[in-house]
Amino acid sequence: MISILYGNNLLRINDKTKEFQNNGYANFYGDLETLKNTCFNSSLFENKNQSLIVDLLLNNIQLEDLYSYLERFSKSTYNLVFIFSKNTITKKYLDFFDKKEKYTLSKNNDIFKFLDNLFMGNTKLALRYYYKIIKNTDEIYFISMIFFNLKNMLLYFYNKDQFSKINPYVQSKTSNICSKSYFNKAYLKDLLYALSEADYKVKSGSDSLSVLTGLIMFIIYRAK
Repeated sequence: MISILYGNNLLRINDKTKEFQNNGYANFYGDLETLKNTCFNSSLFENKNQSLIVDLLLNNIQLEDLYSYLERFSKSTYNLVFIFSKNTITKKYLDFFDKKEKYTLSKNNDIFKFLDNLFMGNTKLALRYYYKIIKNTDEIYFISMIFFNLKNMLLYFYNKDQFSKINPYVQSKTSNICSKSYFNKAYLKDLLYALSEADYKVKSGSDSLSVLTGLIMFIIYRAK
């Protein structure tokens, strides 16, 4: 069987990929020629693992080049899951896969509402927005948005001149946050450390949802 997971929601794709890995699929690393040799020129007895995850962009494999071999791949002894981190695939390519799943990011401003409430200490509203957006938000984008807020806070505490040059609305929001009684340089340092640790764990393959939820809980309870 050949399947494809595609779209720009890397969080959901990564989670789905982990499900395949837990079911015995191995990550494939190599070009199209190597993949062809692996699937077409080997026997069941020579290879213990007959299930592979192939990230097309990571391995620099073009979808149009892969297409001419899809029928042969479907008849091989291998189960293949292809990853394509883009939203659009030509219908003639997509139709050939036995199974296809698309994961896209939702387009809304809820992440901004979440961040505003998180840093203003409105815990209930922050958590409500968090659980609303997290399933449809790429984890790297999520972390980058938190860092964007912290960067403005760093300017507030350490570079007033640069802080005065940012958007007046952002200035006002950041000033209100940083004027909270619990918000000081030590608190900001702890947030930056927690954020960098979460970023490392997500990028090194840890469970994204657990890492991000832990980060948000830390931000909330560190403020108390």
